[in-house]
Amino acid sequence: MTPQEKAKELVDKFINADVVWEFTYGCAKQCALIAVDEIIQIVPTVYVTDDNEIHSGHRQYWQKVKQEIQKL
Repeated sequence: MTPQEKAKELVDKFINADVVWEFTYGCAKQCALIAVDEIIQIVPTVYVTDDNEIHSGHRQYWQKVKQEIQKL
């Protein structure tokens, strides 16, 4: 899933989770940004496999998702 698709999916989940509260689109975006910020804090920049191979982490992907949410 592209960062743009993930961004839209996250915002849509918050807007559709509107069972009790009336979320505005802006509020849904803010909630999605908070969720992504939390993910960015715990996702490693790089990780090492058991074979000592270094791989890039998923932080860059989530940074792009955050940028796409901000564009919505």
